Amino acid sequence: MNQKAVEELFEAEIERGRWKAGEKLPTEQALAEEYGVGRMVIHRALASLQDRDIVVRRTRAGTFVAGPARSLKQVGVIMSDAAGYPQSAYLKGIVDALSEDCKVFICDTEGSVANEIAWAERLKRSADGVVVYATGDPRGTAALASLDASGVPVVCIDRYLDTHPLDAFVTEEIETSSALMRLLIESGHKRIAHFSDDEPEVSTVRERLNAYLSMIDEEAASDQRWVRLVPARGWNFPRLVQTIHDALAVLLSGPEPITAVFCAHDQYLAAVLAACEDMGLSTPGDLEIASYNDWPNLPIRRLDAVHRAIPPTFEAGRQAGLRLIARNAGLTESPKIERLPSTIVPASHRPKAGDIRIQRRKDHEK
Repeated sequence: MNQKAVEELFEAEIERGRWKAGEKLPTEQALAEEYGVGRMVIHRALASLQDRDIVVRRTRAGTFVAGPARSLKQVGVIMSDAAGYPQSAYLKGIVDALSEDCKVFICDTEGSVANEIAWAERLKRSADGVVVYATGDPRGTAALASLDASGVPVVCIDRYLDTHPLDAFVTEEIETSSALMRLLIESGHKRIAHFSDDEPEVSTVRERLNAYLSMIDEEAASDQRWVRLVPARGWNFPRLVQTIHDALAVLLSGPEPITAVFCAHDQYLAAVLAACEDMGLSTPGDLEIASYNDWPNLPIRRLDAVHRAIPPTFEAGRQAGLRLIARNAGLTESPKIERLPSTIVPASHRPKAGDIRIQRRKDHEK
């Protein structure tokens, strides 16, 4: 028998009920011996059946009959601020992937792990699938893992969960952060500060910080680190600007002031630029900046003077929605962390090596 004949035979066997939905098929070698054909013929026939969503082939687990396709009717999206960026872009991508008759519930945690746990319990009874912008708190992580184990597939966006493996779509943080740091280092900077959230339990925060530390140690060849962690919850922008202003005043003083800044996201970027304006510092002449730019349309002044990484927020949300569909139909192996590349946009204005300088107004030199 050739590949096509074997493929049709397998399909007929599945339709007759020899192998039921979710059941594991015999090994390729066992099937080859049973049907008297070469193993490669079996391999190609099963690969074709997988392309047609009739079987699912799982690494190190085997080949399984795909479950019946079930439509997603209700999807819960757990977020702390669905109207804010980048969560609104994730939400737009999620909705784009789902069918028009799928009802999407926005479950606002307001940054509270207690609310995250409550939503996880509630969605066990009401949702066909869940996408979550997780707090990263271990208690919430356990609740989300329990939700997934109950049969409601859970897909994470922006960050993955450390202690419980779940599907996740995240930015390629280490590579992207290293690329941003490299743009600064190639301009001659060695004393680079890092402004970030004080949330080590969040994988994106931790990986961006680790990439900064690695590049400072290895590429900038510096024995000093200039990290400033600012609490992310409960701040307001004027207070953040003042906090950044005070930090920069310290970091720019002394015999070896910083000459560049790497920001973890837009809020730090906007605050650093505002503080620089207050202090009479030019960008990039006095202080060169690299930052994640989750919200590229945010009206930030002097954005063209900043090296930026623009994460694929909409696409991550869309892929999360598609993963829910596949999980619901039993067509994918789980869990799996997918890392998506960001777009790097170098600054339009870059100083030449040797032009790095610190020029401050006299009232800031005291």
